[in-house]
Amino acid sequence: MNKTDLKNFAVSARLELLSRVRDRAALYGITEEKCRLKAVAPSDTFQKLGGGMLSRHEAAQREALLGQIRRKGFPQVMEEAAYTWFNRFIALKYMEEHRLLPIEQRVMPEKAGEMPQIVREAQRVELDGLALDQVIQMLEENRTEELYKALLMALCNQLSAALPQMFEQIADYTELLFPGGILKAESVLGMMAKLNSPEDNNWADIQVIGWLYQYYISEKHDEVVDINGAAIKKEDIPAATCLYTTDWVVRYMVENSLGRLWLDGHPDRNLQAQWRYYMEEAEQEPEVAAKLAGQRKQAAMLRLEQITVLDPCMGSGHILVYAFDVLMTIYRSVGYTDRDAVESIISNNLYGLDIDDRAAQLAYFSLMMKACEYDRRFLRRGLQPHVCAIQESQNIVTDDLACFGPLKQQALDLYHTFVDAKEYGSILTVPLTTQELEGLSAVCDRTLQEADRSSLLEIAAMQRSCALAIQAIIPQAMILARKYDAVITNPPYMNKYPANLRRYIQENYADYKSDLFSVFMYRNFDLCKENGYTGFMTPFVWMFIKSYEKLREYIFQNKYISTLIQMEYSAFEEATVPICTFVLRNSKINYTGIYLRLSDFKGGMDVQNEKVLEAQADPACKYRYAARQDNFSKIPGAPVAYWVSDAFIKALDNSESLDKKAYSFQGIITGNNDFFLRLWHEVSVQKIKLNISPDKKKQFDNVWVPYNKGGGFRRWYGFNEYLLRWIKQGKTLTRARTENSEFYFQEGVTWSFLTSGSFSCRYFEHGALWDVAGSSIFSIGKLNIENICALMNSKIAQFFFDVTNPTINYQVMNIVSLPYKEDIQNKAISDKAKAAIKESKDDWDSFETSWDFHRHPLI
Repeated sequence: MNKTDLKNFAVSARLELLSRVRDRAALYGITEEKCRLKAVAPSDTFQKLGGGMLSRHEAAQREALLGQIRRKGFPQVMEEAAYTWFNRFIALKYMEEHRLLPIEQRVMPEKAGEMPQIVREAQRVELDGLALDQVIQMLEENRTEELYKALLMALCNQLSAALPQMFEQIADYTELLFPGGILKAESVLGMMAKLNSPEDNNWADIQVIGWLYQYYISEKHDEVVDINGAAIKKEDIPAATCLYTTDWVVRYMVENSLGRLWLDGHPDRNLQAQWRYYMEEAEQEPEVAAKLAGQRKQAAMLRLEQITVLDPCMGSGHILVYAFDVLMTIYRSVGYTDRDAVESIISNNLYGLDIDDRAAQLAYFSLMMKACEYDRRFLRRGLQPHVCAIQESQNIVTDDLACFGPLKQQALDLYHTFVDAKEYGSILTVPLTTQELEGLSAVCDRTLQEADRSSLLEIAAMQRSCALAIQAIIPQAMILARKYDAVITNPPYMNKYPANLRRYIQENYADYKSDLFSVFMYRNFDLCKENGYTGFMTPFVWMFIKSYEKLREYIFQNKYISTLIQMEYSAFEEATVPICTFVLRNSKINYTGIYLRLSDFKGGMDVQNEKVLEAQADPACKYRYAARQDNFSKIPGAPVAYWVSDAFIKALDNSESLDKKAYSFQGIITGNNDFFLRLWHEVSVQKIKLNISPDKKKQFDNVWVPYNKGGGFRRWYGFNEYLLRWIKQGKTLTRARTENSEFYFQEGVTWSFLTSGSFSCRYFEHGALWDVAGSSIFSIGKLNIENICALMNSKIAQFFFDVTNPTINYQVMNIVSLPYKEDIQNKAISDKAKAAIKESKDDWDSFETSWDFHRHPLI
């Protein structure tokens, strides 16, 4: 698979299709400008190019298009039309390559600009709804493109019986927006023909569908996540959160959740050997081993047909597709035929949801194609998977719910649950049981039957519309109302919430609101059965930083980490965040989990994959660890610090934290740096005051004082570069922390909030203030400031910071939790620190960048 070619094609295809569907809309008098000005001509008066009036069918399609534009806006409707045709084209291409189409002729051009076989042999093509005389007439009149369109429409409509979620009957406005010039060399199909290289074998694996979806939306993704920090709009959430999960990560998550679930109760070395990423359990303490033995007895009673797997953010279905493969190996191991196994997997085992219609459509298609790999006649069997795009309920007229009789309140509860559901997705909770939902479904069926027999046409139409609307959202409600043996997902990463989503998360997930992925981590436990497994790929910040401490606390107290892989900081090329993948169990045991620390191995996900496989082959490798998570809570901030030694944990037990002897807080936010800040050489010497003592700070006004603003790596002293305009004791500063003003102008230690290398801190004399980027710490006890500086610059401090916060941000909470022992207060350490500070100061002052520069030392 050539991912570069796939990306180039998908990105170009989106732009080409958007242009073509806009052109088609314009042919029917519909443009963005006319829609904005409400100047679109009515369909009953509009004339086509050449003067002809619209047919009744075309007028109905045009009205449907205008209705969609009124609800969603012109750009969104054009996006949807473009991706609808993109999805259909790539689906037809994949089915063609795997000989799954109901006709013998090839549908797509073999080369750019070449006439497809289906057109060349159009008279031999047998498709429902396409009359031979129509074909002959179009051939005789040389209406080649119109003929090709008619053939594709007929083919899609015929496929809708077997693949209704992919090829819904085309009789709506999407037919009106069929892209023109489709047979030209520069068209989407011409571009797609360039992917036919036998060497690349692009269409061999169903993963091609997922990668094409990822790349198709990549430009839109970059556009919506780079809007100056603004909240993501509801309609842009799918694009903002779209990330295709790397194949080996999917295998790791599925094998160590679904695979482990089965092996817990049905040990099978031959089966286990097929799963390259399955991690052997660490040796457990006797008490833990006894509890695990009890859980395994329960797992042994689990029937294969009863196992349920959910991906609540399924995207294009990569996780579910591989779960299908793993389930097939299990079914085969217990003697199932492939046909029976496929039927059971589709009917019983796999479930998926997503807010993105286009992604859900592709996930559905991918699962159906995976089923065809094991059962060539599967499409004839009428089976459909339990996957769907979450739909909204606001189109339901609540007054019409009276047709549900005594179940009206339940129907209302369902309606209220899914208002604006595409903004919330699977974090929604359904207030109805599966039995209650089945009751509503039965009422829908009965209402539809009665409506068909009713002679009261208006009432029957109302009841039919209401029943169909409720019936459409029951499948997603049923999925959300159940619990699953394994919940596996790559959840969305997003913290720029639109208003409704922010409010919902605050009301329901306040402790986990830092990012949408952490909300899903918490929510997925509710979707998971007791003793079930949850697998994730997420940013690894949840393991360390303060914002996720509540989440860690919840996991440590109620669940356990089975396995975890922490990747190198920039390994995942598809995202701008550092990533980890892990499997948790919905059970509380003092378990010893297996962890891989890949932080030192640069080179992208392929290198990470190699190191995982090496660790599998050599359990004694240096970056593979076994750790008990109850030790994590003994470390300040409770980070998932699986690599620390028992000696480190014991040392923490015998020490105090620095906040007992020192006080630290973030610095001043000026609100207007252009007014308040200058480099020191930009200010007149007469206006600079370098050594204001704390007790005399009120004597000065409208002067420039030293201002610590971070800097690069430098220990002990330096980076004294900025000055702050000090006016009216700082009252003019927008967010000066005046509650800490007693520390203003005191001597202290400052460090850079942001650093990509090792931590370093610097002493500063009295007379200075400090910024957020140059946060500071002050002595409040017997421990003098030089000892504090020495402790913070030590190797022990660096190790502690690496453990508690292996990110590039050093926050106040990381610093003040630094452990220390009383013996660091001795004079020898203080004298050495003073000497280091002096030496560093002399070095800094030997250059003209220092305001204390007098003469170069070589002169």
